[in-house]
Amino acid sequence: MASPSASTSPMQDNADYILAVEQLAQGAFAERWAAADTLVGLADEWLSNATISAAERDTAAQVVADALCAYIRTPLMPEQEAENPRNTGENPPEKERSFSHGEGQLNEGAEGTLRQHILEAIHQRVRWRLNPEEQVGEYETPLQAQTTPGPWSHLVFDFTGATFCHPVDFSGSHWGRTVSFAGCIFTETADFSSSFYDGEATFEGATYRSGAGFVQCVYHQDVRHTGSVYRTGAEFGSSTYRGTADFSRVIFYGPADFGVSVFCGGPQHPVNFSCCVFAEAADFSKSCFCAYTDFSTVQWMDTAFFEYCIFYDGTAMRGSSFTGEAVFAEAVFLAEANFSDITCEADADFDSCSFYGDYRSEESEYEGAVGFTNVLFLGDVDFAGARFTGDAPSFDEAVFAPGVLTRLPHKNQPSDGHQHTDTVPVMKLTQAPVGARLLPADEAEQAHTLLSTIPHQIATVQGKEGENMNFLTVSDELRAVTESLWEWSQQVRDGE
Repeated sequence: MASPSASTSPMQDNADYILAVEQLAQGAFAERWAAADTLVGLADEWLSNATISAAERDTAAQVVADALCAYIRTPLMPEQEAENPRNTGENPPEKERSFSHGEGQLNEGAEGTLRQHILEAIHQRVRWRLNPEEQVGEYETPLQAQTTPGPWSHLVFDFTGATFCHPVDFSGSHWGRTVSFAGCIFTETADFSSSFYDGEATFEGATYRSGAGFVQCVYHQDVRHTGSVYRTGAEFGSSTYRGTADFSRVIFYGPADFGVSVFCGGPQHPVNFSCCVFAEAADFSKSCFCAYTDFSTVQWMDTAFFEYCIFYDGTAMRGSSFTGEAVFAEAVFLAEANFSDITCEADADFDSCSFYGDYRSEESEYEGAVGFTNVLFLGDVDFAGARFTGDAPSFDEAVFAPGVLTRLPHKNQPSDGHQHTDTVPVMKLTQAPVGARLLPADEAEQAHTLLSTIPHQIATVQGKEGENMNFLTVSDELRAVTESLWEWSQQVRDGE
């Protein structure tokens, strides 16, 4: 990870800095503790030094941040790990360099306390503070514009590959530049909630052996959790993603909560959950997805909740398997929804969904009940090659646009005596399926007119100053974009 060059830093010639770095690397435990405090104090002193330029101040402080992060990244000595009762035997990250501690065999508890002390010092200096004139609720994260960054928030922090053998608390932080926790191992709880990320945030390949909290965070740039492992519950709800959000190939062994989140990065910043494994319930309900969203080849081993979600761009669920119930009730899809080649072993609930783009479910297999009751289809509907080994799907009170291309499932009774559900050949829909009805042509045209205004309105919301918007305000404004369309759909469903 890039950080300001230390070659011209006034810290390089500072005797206190040189001694502190040597003691942190070679000293006894008490000397290392004192050295860490000295380095923190030097960074604070340089940042408050008005006699040098801001660039010199920042460069000097960055040298200290780099030194502290390098120490945190250094793996515990083998004898330290052997004495760590919480170690579960996973291989630590490859060593980038080794500190030869003067005490020989060191008690991990003491070393862990020192490392936690360093992290707490960093945390206190990257925490945001509420501006004095502002007031928020007791459990409410303020808008970023209502806060002041910490004195170290503008520095780069690289913890890549570190092993944390103690609870990590970075809640309420403001990371003004890039920060990396890639490849880290968290043996205890990790809390990053209520934080602002102005630069890229990298958590890819990290392992969380206890709870992980990322609730109510705001990401202004890309965030990557690719290939991470969450051994217990993971909470990401009520967060705002203004850049690319990459959660591909993540394994969630415990419950995963992404509910009421907003992915508003736009076409250049897709949302990627492809190839994930959710071993327990996964909740995305009431979330908004403005960019192309990829949930392809995901294993949903428990209930998947997507009620009341809004997908503004294309959505891919193709190739995914749902062992538990798939709940999409009252979700809104404004572009293509691709559910091709999925497997649903339990019930699939699409009741009261609105599909304004094409709905595709070719070659899919449904073993439980499938509900499309009260669904609105304005685009093509394709179940070619789909298999329904349970009851045929229900389209009661569903509404189809006239003239769309459809391949709908129907029951037949072959000579073997076993019921199967096949699809009729592709055809332009001139008559609604049993229990459903066709939308008058003029009403379908009205819907397309409303749809044509939405991209511009979304771009307007995305272009607003991010510091004045959190998940709640962004979610409200994005949902307001579709309010006219929602009112229209309710009138259609009510037959008005």
